Amino acid sequence: MIHESTYHMTKYDDDSNKIMAMTSVVMRGIQVSLGKELSEDEEYEYGQEVRHTLENNMPVLNMLYDIFTEIKTGGGFQDDDNDDYPKILGYTHPESGEAVMITVKTDDDMDDILDPLLRQYPNLPYSID
Repeated sequence: MIHESTYHMTKYDDDSNKIMAMTSVVMRGIQVSLGKELSEDEEYEYGQEVRHTLENNMPVLNMLYDIFTEIKTGGGFQDDDNDDYPKILGYTHPESGEAVMITVKTDDDMDDILDPLLRQYPNLPYSID
C-alpha cells in the first residue's frame, strides 16, 4: 500500500511541476510576443487561467511539456542562424528599469547568464538578436 501511495504522490509532484513550468512558459511567451509586461495582478489572474486550462487538459499539457523538454535539451528544429555568435541579449532590469544589453559569445555563456536571471525573475521578457 505504501508503494502505491508513493507512486501517486510522485505522479502528482511530476504533474504539478509540469503545470508550473508550462504556465511560466506560456505567460512569458505572451509577454514577449506582445512586448508588454503584465502587472502582478494581471499575471496572477491570467496565470491561474492558464494553469486551470492545463490541469483540465493533461494530454495537451504532456504534449507541450514534451516539446518544451525536447527543445530545451537541444532537440527539435534547429535553425542554422541560431548558431551565429556573438548575439545580443537585451532586457529591462525589473528593479532599476534600466535597459541591459549583453554581448554573448556562446550557447553556454547564454545559459550561464539567462538561467540565474530567469530563476530570480521568471517572467522577465528578454530578446536575443
